[in-house]
Amino acid sequence: MKINFDEGYQFGLGVYETIAVEKGELIFFEEHIQRMENALSVVGLRDAISPSEYSEEIIKKYVRNEDIDIGVVKISISEENVILTKRENQYTDENYENGYRVGISKIMRNESSPFTYIKSLNCGDNILASRQGYKDGYDEVILLNSRGEITEGARTNIFFVKGNEIFTPPISSGLLNGIMRDHLIRENIAKEKVIFIDGVHEYDEIFLSNSVMKYLPVSDFCGKIYEKHTIANKLYIEFKKRYL
Repeated sequence: MKINFDEGYQFGLGVYETIAVEKGELIFFEEHIQRMENALSVVGLRDAISPSEYSEEIIKKYVRNEDIDIGVVKISISEENVILTKRENQYTDENYENGYRVGISKIMRNESSPFTYIKSLNCGDNILASRQGYKDGYDEVILLNSRGEITEGARTNIFFVKGNEIFTPPISSGLLNGIMRDHLIRENIAKEKVIFIDGVHEYDEIFLSNSVMKYLPVSDFCGKIYEKHTIANKLYIEFKKRYL
């Protein structure tokens, strides 16, 4: 693999997308590409890379050549590079059955930064938050913003359930509009709501999402146990039936 040493690999001035592959098919490909192109505009690279270099035809050819049946394709783009890589889907049946242990990161989300709202190569905060979370015994950590609002996880969006209603922090709190998050909002399944850490105890259920995990329940949030996983399980099963 040849990588040109440009600003993307010197300073993180680039973007990426991770796309789930199920039965050899790219899930939500168009949504991922649309978000990536918006991110390219944010970092000033929209005209530097031709869309033909990351077309659906090229990505599908990569999937076929690499014989990916179930897994993940990552597209990384900087000024002089379009890199395709693959990895396995790390989420297991045990994760969905047991749920995740989630804590609060000491790293604060900067809601004023444009990098907060895109998937950029400049994601050191997320990596450091995740690593510290693992050391502390958590599967995922949630970042708060400067106002003390819940934003998102280091690798996920977060949702809170009260009765039959699903709430998730608004983009304005400082977070990436995840593909699965956007899907729930567009389908009128979830609503945006500013949520503070001291109000979490009001909710019956918590779950996480990203493009690869889909929907995964939280079993422990900062020491409080959530045994109810009804909504997360239902969404996951319905998604599999509809798209997989």
